[in-house]
Amino acid sequence: MHYGEALSVQRAIMREEITRWHGTESGTGGDSFFVVFTSATDAVGAALAAQRRLASYDWPDGAKVRVRMGLHTGQPTRHEGDYVGMDVHRAARIASSAHGGQILVSATTAQFVADRSAELQLKDLGWHRLKDIPEPERILQLVAKDLPQEFPALKSLGTPTNLPPALTAIIGRDGELVEITSQFTHAGARLVTLTGPGGSGKTRLAIAVADRLGSSRADGVYYVPLAMAKTADVMWSTIAETLGIVGEGRTPPTFFENIAQRDMLLVLDNLEQLTDALVVVGKLLAHAPQLAILATSRRPLHVTGEYQHPVPPLEIPAPNLNAREAALWGAVGLFLHRALMVRPNFQLTDDNIADVIAICVRLDGMPLAIELAAARTKLLPPHAILSRLDRSLELGGAELDRPNRQRTLRQTIAWSFDLLTADQQQFFRQLGAFGAATSTPWRRLRKRLPIRSMRSPAWSI
Repeated sequence: MHYGEALSVQRAIMREEITRWHGTESGTGGDSFFVVFTSATDAVGAALAAQRRLASYDWPDGAKVRVRMGLHTGQPTRHEGDYVGMDVHRAARIASSAHGGQILVSATTAQFVADRSAELQLKDLGWHRLKDIPEPERILQLVAKDLPQEFPALKSLGTPTNLPPALTAIIGRDGELVEITSQFTHAGARLVTLTGPGGSGKTRLAIAVADRLGSSRADGVYYVPLAMAKTADVMWSTIAETLGIVGEGRTPPTFFENIAQRDMLLVLDNLEQLTDALVVVGKLLAHAPQLAILATSRRPLHVTGEYQHPVPPLEIPAPNLNAREAALWGAVGLFLHRALMVRPNFQLTDDNIADVIAICVRLDGMPLAIELAAARTKLLPPHAILSRLDRSLELGGAELDRPNRQRTLRQTIAWSFDLLTADQQQFFRQLGAFGAATSTPWRRLRKRLPIRSMRSPAWSI
């Protein structure tokens, strides 16, 4: 059968059903139609009838003619005998996301046809990004028993996500990536909290896990930075802004109407300073049964159903390994990677590997501290970096896009210290081996205890 003959039959079938269901043909190009209906139910009726006739038609030579269809309900503007506006554009993009034989509808149209017939169902395909449309669109499929029901993934731009791009490789976390991903995919976890001190790599690990899980969530993955949030109201508004929710929907209870049916993963980053975080997280999980949360915090949230996952330091090799063997361990591998970023000719050798391992030991395998130390290789060899570690907390990097709390070890400690109550801060001042060294009680204690026994990793606060 020639294309021209098939096109003529397809057009005839479409026009007959458009007319029967009171539609108005507004534009035709090639094998495509743009049709306007005064009723969403009429539009659905025409689409179903046309698909049934196309599927049952006795096409010569065993040919199959499948037409993709998209429906959207809105208020386009009438202009020179035609319709224009974003609603027209949205309908066209929804149709272009479909496969032959598939009928897609927007969430707006779905509201008008949900109860049209017991034989007709709506299959929620989640939120999708469409070309030239800034906000995600929730798309559903019309499902009828006598029509094909299974189709490949939509030809959209994909499910929405705003995960920050990974500008550097994640090193030494293969085991953690598998474990945390499995908690969501196999254990059925809806809340996993990555805990650990500042600089342990919680955020980087959370983003890497979320990237792996992105394809498993129909409505996408969203990264919500909350380091600057101090109250529940700010937390709600930040989440709403990330999800593109505007107006009254930015706060509960209206907020829940926008997320109740979404199958998505939220990465809530930096919750330790939010005393009401457990309340907000608890409400999110209660009102959105398909929602999952990956949180980072220096302490657990203690929400029912929470999976706690302490983020360990990177593994450090034994000091007697040679350079090639030591580079396979997470801590040394990270040091080498970051050193090469600032000094391309840097090499691990049997002469400097002992110093590099000693640096990793002194920094307790903490990723942020190792990165900051490795940045110094631009000017200093490893043995010189090691000799300076005991004398200063101002170890820092040159990346201007780092959060202030991660610019130096001192700022990392200060972030944790500022989260403590006044009594807790006073307690740590009394234990400290720095500013308190001039007090009389400290002088007496100093005579009884060696100074090294008072040391603890600066990031353990």
